[in-house]
Amino acid sequence: MYGGPVPPARDQFRSVDAVLRFKKRREEIMNDTKEIWDITEDEIAMLEACGSTEDWNAACTKIKEARGGSYPPDWWPKVKMSGMMDRILAKWGATSEIKIAVPVSTKGDA
Repeated sequence: MYGGPVPPARDQFRSVDAVLRFKKRREEIMNDTKEIWDITEDEIAMLEACGSTEDWNAACTKIKEARGGSYPPDWWPKVKMSGMMDRILAKWGATSEIKIAVPVSTKGDA
């Protein structure tokens, strides 16, 4: 038995007008969603006000929690690539450089 969403009736999209109405409504929904999910000016101001790593981490957590645990879709261009993140983190000597730590086994580990 098919467990996914029910596909639309075949005749639902037979007319060009119906297809255009569907596409327009889909675009409206996407635009409404984009407004909700993009980083807001208030959130940018909250990041700008950070004075420590703890402040930054708390602000990032708050921003992500507002979106179900994900960064806003425009985070990378507006925060990282714009230089804003580096400028803010430099206030307390931090950088936005991504660091990957790989655990190294020693003879005493086993």
